[in-house]
Amino acid sequence: WPYEALKSVARDKNVETEFESDEIREATYEMFVFIHQSVERKAKLYLEQHRRHCYVTPTSYLELLGIFQSILKDKVGTLQKGVRRLDGGLKKIDDAEKLVDVLKLELAEAMPVLVKTQEEVSEFMVKISADKEEAEVIAQEAGVAEKDAMQKKSSAEGIASKAQGKLDKALPALYAALENVDKLSKKDIDEMKALNNPPVRVKKVMAAVCIYQKEKPTKVPDPDNPKKKIDDYWKQSQGLLRDSKAFIGMLKGYDKDATEEAIIAKVAPFVEDEDLEDEKVRSTSAVAYPIMLWVRAMYDYHFVSKEVEPLRQEAASAQATLDVAMGSLAAAQAKLKGVQDRLALLEAQYKESVDKKNNLEADVENTNLKLVRADKLLGGLGGERSKWKDTVAELKVLKEKIVGNVLVASGGVAYLGVFTALFRKDLIKEWQAKLEEINVPTHFATANVRGTLEDPVKVRQWQIYGLPSDNLSVENGIMIDKARRWPLCIDPQRQANKWIRRMEAEGLGNDGVLKASDPASKMTRALETGVRFGRPLLLENVMESLDPSLEPILLQQTFKQGGTDMIKLGDSVIAYDHNFKLYMTTNLRNPHYTPEVAVKVSLLNFMITPDGLEEQLLGALVETERPDCEQKKNELVVNNARMQKELKEIEDNLSLIHISEPTRLLSISYAVFCLKKKKKALSV
Repeated sequence: WPYEALKSVARDKNVETEFESDEIREATYEMFVFIHQSVERKAKLYLEQHRRHCYVTPTSYLELLGIFQSILKDKVGTLQKGVRRLDGGLKKIDDAEKLVDVLKLELAEAMPVLVKTQEEVSEFMVKISADKEEAEVIAQEAGVAEKDAMQKKSSAEGIASKAQGKLDKALPALYAALENVDKLSKKDIDEMKALNNPPVRVKKVMAAVCIYQKEKPTKVPDPDNPKKKIDDYWKQSQGLLRDSKAFIGMLKGYDKDATEEAIIAKVAPFVEDEDLEDEKVRSTSAVAYPIMLWVRAMYDYHFVSKEVEPLRQEAASAQATLDVAMGSLAAAQAKLKGVQDRLALLEAQYKESVDKKNNLEADVENTNLKLVRADKLLGGLGGERSKWKDTVAELKVLKEKIVGNVLVASGGVAYLGVFTALFRKDLIKEWQAKLEEINVPTHFATANVRGTLEDPVKVRQWQIYGLPSDNLSVENGIMIDKARRWPLCIDPQRQANKWIRRMEAEGLGNDGVLKASDPASKMTRALETGVRFGRPLLLENVMESLDPSLEPILLQQTFKQGGTDMIKLGDSVIAYDHNFKLYMTTNLRNPHYTPEVAVKVSLLNFMITPDGLEEQLLGALVETERPDCEQKKNELVVNNARMQKELKEIEDNLSLIHISEPTRLLSISYAVFCLKKKKKALSV
């Protein structure tokens, strides 16, 4: 492609890419073209000097543009994230230092309050103790009073019960008489009232009623002795019987407890008269019969009541004594309740003061703990702070100059894999010079593949798996990691092959390593398994042409079906797991891959370098002569990689912790732990 075409394509592909200015944007387009054309020139020289073919095609240029956008987005995001985290951490540390001053002031203010609250608690304890003693005394007095009152109550109830028991013997007859009286009708009473000469028994019964009602008799001649006068109550009886309703009410309402002895004495002859026995009266008059029952019931009740009267008086006296005892008990209980209420109030105030004291003590303890942690944390972060400030400054500089670095790195990933170390170095120098010439912001100290893309922890892990530590091999590892196409390693000494086998040993298993000469059916089956389950696949002993069945994999011809990424391999359409990896190696020293093959893979020159050969020879010699030293070296390499990884994790944890609120920061003992762990790791 001519110059203008290359630049136009670069412009079209980077419309949405953000640059600091239009000048940097145009200079970047210019740099894309320069990188592509410089590689074209070097490819010719490479063929002349080493008789090795390297094809630079439009597809290679498009790969450069794609890798640039991918790496730029990744690096800018990483740098911005790093700046935010460290800046945030620094700010939180400053806030934490200010908070320490606030905590010290709060502690100074809290101590007098705590001392005063402790004194209040002690005073409450004294008052509560005194009130408890008083309450115990009053409770004992109330107990004695209650016991005395219960005894008197029991005695009074016993006397009243005894009196009631005797009364209950007379009351049934009285109630029965009243019930019979209640059965009398107006007609019955009117008939008896109308008798001018009633039977003697009727007259006697009514005479007894008149005596109860204190009616004065009429003196009439005695039929047996005309010269003698006798009492006659019939006229008075007729007066009582005049109103039947009033008569019945009089009998039912008679005050049985007010009957006088004189009346009882007058009624006694009638009650004792054999002629007035119940059945005789009943046979004479059905009306007089219930009235006689009433007369007899009142008479009997009088004597029972008279017998019970002493018990009543005794019961009344006992009740009076009981009332006095109950009054004393009520007073004692009221006094006890007053003391108990006062004690409950004091205990509530005491609990409130104890809670306040405990909270203050907890706050003071927590504040002291925070201050201790703050002293350790902020003291330990003294070195970290200066380091982070320097790192933030470096990251900001790198972010401002990242475009030039990404141009060099993406050019390296897209084009340099096939070249030897010397040619790579020369091309990078050319690119750096051009960047400086057209004023593309660049951090020249790191403007190379390793300086821009290297992850030290990851590289150290690769070396544990067997990647040679020379610059060329490390660059090759980074290109495999960052390239968008699957790697094809020119590997006559099988360095890459051994490294890949060890690095992917778990995923490769027993069936993940294929030879280019294997039957097509075996290769297809292995490809389907790897793609479907996301397993790595190593194809070794590749010649100068590739099996056509690999083309969908090499070109990553995936498509969506039902929301899932799919790929067609031969006649099969299978799900594509993006964890799938394909590695290819060739033992050919100088393979000639046509442009059609070269654009589908990422060619990487893994031929051993003098530095790598020297290291391997030294390793073989030491392993033979001093196996103990070789073992020790291997252990150191592994431990160093592990500690580098741990150190990075600790730093990440610290920076994450510092993003927390300052108050929480001083509460996190984990931060102190991380600091101690990091210092220990650094000392090792």
